[in-house]
Amino acid sequence: MNFTTKPVFLTLMGRGDPEKIREKLNGVRVVFVFAMLGGESGTRMLQEVAGYAKDEGCKVVSVVSIPWKLEPGRRQKALDALMNIVDVSDRVLLLDIQTIVELREVDSKANEFFRSVRSVIKFVLNGLAQMLNGPFFTTFVEKVYTFSYVNDIDPVRAVGYAMNATAFPTDPSYGRMIVTVGGGFETAHIEQVFDTVANNTGIIPDIVRREDREDTKVVIYLPVQF
Repeated sequence: MNFTTKPVFLTLMGRGDPEKIREKLNGVRVVFVFAMLGGESGTRMLQEVAGYAKDEGCKVVSVVSIPWKLEPGRRQKALDALMNIVDVSDRVLLLDIQTIVELREVDSKANEFFRSVRSVIKFVLNGLAQMLNGPFFTTFVEKVYTFSYVNDIDPVRAVGYAMNATAFPTDPSYGRMIVTVGGGFETAHIEQVFDTVANNTGIIPDIVRREDREDTKVVIYLPVQF
């Protein structure tokens, strides 16, 4: 089978048409599936899509979010479903809405907050899709990752902050770290970022230039241990 290098993005809401989903997956090398866990439809559909993808020889990168504490029932269901999602996925990217809320100190402007989260997720996924043209799965060697996104004019300061501001709780000293930077990053800045990570964590990071020219935007990916 000839695979396209262009990824397919699926956002799971409600009931999906199995035939249409299979049609989208035909000839695709990697599918990114975004689902908010904790309800019935998102979790079930993600597992179904993973099964369709396996039938088509397509790898699955599941991007899943955990509801915040204001929805305790849905949050617990999401946490209970995590291991099943990990089992059916090739890679998983986790974000916990409660963790992000606490990092951002969200108050009454919740709608503005959720709009900004959607924008960040879109930016992160586009960056991951660009990386598919390279050694994606040998760069992301662990099964589960979380991410941190920082917008700062000083890239070294951004990375230093990002290591302790991930979208799902994890230990910065565990495993490998991937740092993605804008395509216009100068070599000197990359060397500074490398030294910051190595000196603070002992980790030798993989630093990847994205295709975009957003030189103030730094995204790091850290493995999550299960």
